[in-house]
Amino acid sequence: MAPTNKRSSLWLRFTEKTSKEAICKFFGVLEKLGGGTSNFKGHLQRNHPGLDNSINKCSDPEVQNLETSSSETEITSSFTASSTSSQPSIIDAFDKQNQFKSGGSKETILTQSLIYMICKDNLPFSCTEKTGMKKFLKVAVPRYKPPSRATIVRLIEGKYESLHLVVCGALKNLSSLALTTDIATVMNSTRSFIVLTGHYFDEKACSVKSLVFGLKELTPHHTARNICLDLKEIFDHWNIEPRIVTSVTTDNGANIVAAVKDLFPSRSNSIHVSCYAHNINLVVSKGLGAVKELVAIIEKVKLIVAFFKHSNVAQDQLRQEQEKDGRKDGTFLYLIQEVSTRWNSTLHCLQIFKELSGYVEKTLANFVSKKAPSMITSSELAIIGECIALLLPLENATNDISGDSYVSASLVIPFTHCLQLSLTKICATYTETIQLKDVLLQQESSVCFEDIILSINTVPRLKSQYVVQQI
Repeated sequence: MAPTNKRSSLWLRFTEKTSKEAICKFFGVLEKLGGGTSNFKGHLQRNHPGLDNSINKCSDPEVQNLETSSSETEITSSFTASSTSSQPSIIDAFDKQNQFKSGGSKETILTQSLIYMICKDNLPFSCTEKTGMKKFLKVAVPRYKPPSRATIVRLIEGKYESLHLVVCGALKNLSSLALTTDIATVMNSTRSFIVLTGHYFDEKACSVKSLVFGLKELTPHHTARNICLDLKEIFDHWNIEPRIVTSVTTDNGANIVAAVKDLFPSRSNSIHVSCYAHNINLVVSKGLGAVKELVAIIEKVKLIVAFFKHSNVAQDQLRQEQEKDGRKDGTFLYLIQEVSTRWNSTLHCLQIFKELSGYVEKTLANFVSKKAPSMITSSELAIIGECIALLLPLENATNDISGDSYVSASLVIPFTHCLQLSLTKICATYTETIQLKDVLLQQESSVCFEDIILSINTVPRLKSQYVVQQI
């Protein structure tokens, strides 16, 4: 309960709201009454430093019965006198206010961070004009006015120009640069682009760094000469000196391989490196395509997956079957389709199908439509299980070799031999998977290139591992 006899001068700064609460007269903050005024003093020390220095017990009887209406003048003068030393100057107050205006320090930091977020997360330039973003910024930073779409485009273009100068300057100091390039075609379009990425070792940070030099729309007719000219244009834009380029990694397309060799005529026999991950994907494609019985089983799976993708009723029943086993929204699994141009997509399609096979079987058995395909047999499902076991090592190798924060060329030859050992140890009991295993081993052995670049990169890694083992 609040004391009825208000002897403390702290009551000059607070107004009693209820028997258990009081309000600060300066900022309107509620403070609880715990039978005394200690909470008041703590509040003033935390939020109004300087005021608490003038707090003393008051024995004047008039102060004991002080009413809020008759004390406001005294409170104002007391606040002004006691806190003058802690108040900011007028110049500081205006400087703080101007920090959020265009060109101010706070505004510049926030805008640069916003541009970084847009570029890093691949957000649309108009995201700052969306209602949700405006609401968030108004709550988080009320005095900050986000830039418009046009301003963001202009700032990003300026940022690109400044970074372009920085990167060109850094490239002059490099002694070696490894490049990777590939041709990408936009879906539902005939437009193709060539992408060029650089990898180098940063001696100061003692780590591998990567740079995306950008992409360029390819000249029509993707001949080796046109691709070579497009790459040369990117080289000139970034001032990339051919002498520092140690290797160029691409897929096995005849046009892009010829373009790389034309770009480096004096090193045409040693500059090109075939993409190991791409070759692994070719091993899988050729291996699966060589076993006709296995192709037939995979086609059945693809037919079932396509049926579920085109039937909302089947999808709903599949969710209901999973829900009976305790799954909830956000944890339901769905069948995925195979995409021939996407690495390991056949493996992922078979994996999720095998995991959901029990639910799929129940759904198809209870489905009334005659268009529903038949479920595969238990032996075919077992064959899929062994097929998955054979393909998993290849996927792991693909993921490990695709890293950009470590040297991967030195892993190619060891990975090739490790894959052969892993495939040899996997037990295949069905005729289809035995044939698949033999084809994979045969195809994988051809991936072990007699490449001077890969051999040179492998020696230091094996040597360091040998030294560690001896220690």
